[in-house]
Amino acid sequence: MFGFDSKKETYNALDLIKAFCELETVWDASKRPGASEPRESLYQIVTALAGAMNIREIADIGTGTFLRYQPAKKIEAIYQHAKNALPDSLSERVSFDIAAIEAADQRNIGFLERIFHALIKYRIRIAAMGNNVHPFVEGDHPPMVWAASTLNDVSFQIEKTAVPLDEVIALWIDPMQRKIKKSKLIESFGFPNIDFCTIAVDWLADEF
Repeated sequence: MFGFDSKKETYNALDLIKAFCELETVWDASKRPGASEPRESLYQIVTALAGAMNIREIADIGTGTFLRYQPAKKIEAIYQHAKNALPDSLSERVSFDIAAIEAADQRNIGFLERIFHALIKYRIRIAAMGNNVHPFVEGDHPPMVWAASTLNDVSFQIEKTAVPLDEVIALWIDPMQRKIKKSKLIESFGFPNIDFCTIAVDWLADEF
């Protein structure tokens, strides 16, 4: 969805997902060639949030390769969340080999990578469908206002359907479900102290 909120006091993995999906859709370089202030600003935001989640490169989110260098306790927590989320009828027949997880079995990690890659790829596709929000629903041309308003309504509904998926992806990124203060992100991870929405809307207004 358009317009990452950079004025919150705390951030979590859900915020990283939102920023990453917006970067990959609204501000995708292949769709908007050349440098732009919103893309550069959002790139800094995603980099900072990823760093706070122990993710070294933005590209590692899209591929799931960040799982390769996570501590064993984080991988174990992902498995535990998955097991807890399953109904009893499924949980009873699911293997939960703590010893293999603690040994950081590369086959397990590779499998998790592929699953996460499929999840985030699907989430980006949903974000692309939901990014038809028109920030300028105004004017006196009825068909334009009607069309823009309808697109907005549909886009918001699409985003709502993705909430359960976001919750699953967030638990893979940060199973500890931490809330990180903005001041900490600025001080330690280079989070830009800006009003991203204003930057983005002003840039789009100039483009139109």
